[in-house]
Amino acid sequence: METELPEDSPILKAFRAEAIEAEEKRLNAEQRAVYDAAIPQHISVLAGPGSGKTHTLTLRVARLVHHEGIPPDEILVLAYNRAVVSELKDRLTRLFNNLGYDSLARRLKIFTFHGLAKKYCGEELEGQPFDQWERILLNKLQQSPGAMTNQMGAIRHLLIDEFQDITQVRIE
Repeated sequence: METELPEDSPILKAFRAEAIEAEEKRLNAEQRAVYDAAIPQHISVLAGPGSGKTHTLTLRVARLVHHEGIPPDEILVLAYNRAVVSELKDRLTRLFNNLGYDSLARRLKIFTFHGLAKKYCGEELEGQPFDQWERILLNKLQQSPGAMTNQMGAIRHLLIDEFQDITQVRIE
């Protein structure tokens, strides 16, 4: 539908509204509280395996795009390892396809912390130990934030999956 109808088509808007409403109805009360939390609010979700944290995170991304009108390239999703990044990309692609936002899913920035460093510090990482990549990224962010903003674009929303695995360098 997205390729055949103009962006402001009432049919496409109605389809998207119905599709996201169906996804929202699947949330339980705890997930809904996270999903509905104020946009500028920092949220930390503590829940066990299989409780739907990743599903809630993907829906929160969809909320940012659908309800809040946030451009997907202003959203950065970080994960602890490549397997989680692959899962997030798959889930977000599927969700965005179901919502009629096929082309927007490709504009989301989804990385591991090391993947983010590789993307934006390429040559600076050559010959450096893998365990130093995040420190190199942090130094670049601190020393030349304007250059990083030019490379990355404006990041207005950051979502981190598996925050319990965060290190001090990642927090900084």
